[in-house]
Amino acid sequence: MTHLPSIRIKHNEASSLLEVCKQPFLCFYLFVFASRQMVNALFFAFPFPAQLRVSAYLIIQIAYILLLVLLMRKEVSNFREYGYLWPEETRKYAVISLLLAILYSFVTIFMPGISTGYDIFPSPSFTEGFLAILVALTASLTSETIFRGYIQSNLTKLGGFPLALLITSVMFALYEFTLLPFNLFHFFREVLSSLGVGIFLGILFYRTKTLLCPIIFYFTILTLKLLTPIRGVTSEYTELFFEFVALALASLLLSISIVKDEKPTLNQQDMFL
Repeated sequence: MTHLPSIRIKHNEASSLLEVCKQPFLCFYLFVFASRQMVNALFFAFPFPAQLRVSAYLIIQIAYILLLVLLMRKEVSNFREYGYLWPEETRKYAVISLLLAILYSFVTIFMPGISTGYDIFPSPSFTEGFLAILVALTASLTSETIFRGYIQSNLTKLGGFPLALLITSVMFALYEFTLLPFNLFHFFREVLSSLGVGIFLGILFYRTKTLLCPIIFYFTILTLKLLTPIRGVTSEYTELFFEFVALALASLLLSISIVKDEKPTLNQQDMFL
């Protein structure tokens, strides 16, 4: 009789795991991950022009969103359930997210070269700048809608926020990494970098209760990374160290500026998409 409770717990854990594995968002993620890696492999095998690569990337991102819309219609859900809200406090949260993104970008772009110097590249042309902003906007909207909005929200309902944050961030890190050409050293650096950013974005979404904030943060750091013609002369793992320093500072300031249990009040028009 003393062993019955432990047997029941194990059975419940196995049932919960099986329930998670049956969720549509996992199938959706596997499709997104596999298709992205297949396209990256195709680009690696054949030297397509840069503009064609950008066009294909934008089309694929739009296709992911359209597929997600069809999936949500089948589930009888909507974007509002996954963070597309406009609470009154979001105006303040949006400014905080922008400032934290600028802080992160300053630390990761300029700080690594303080003692070693900088490489200065030609400034991007108008067309290159426009494409960079377009790619950053599309990437931030798509990835945050899929990972923080759709996947993290569903996982939070199933297993709570800490587990959802970890799983979603790992998914995001693997999604962001390009398998080909594979380099183990580069793999760990890129995965750890994306994992750290994913965790911060997940916490930012959890605290602000609106997807607008992680979208602003991710869009800003991507844009500054693509357009800033200055790079510190340093190793990849030194860059990774400064990325973690930047995320630690941003997390500290986030915890000070936004109270965890603060519940945002919605306006009458609470959706921004």
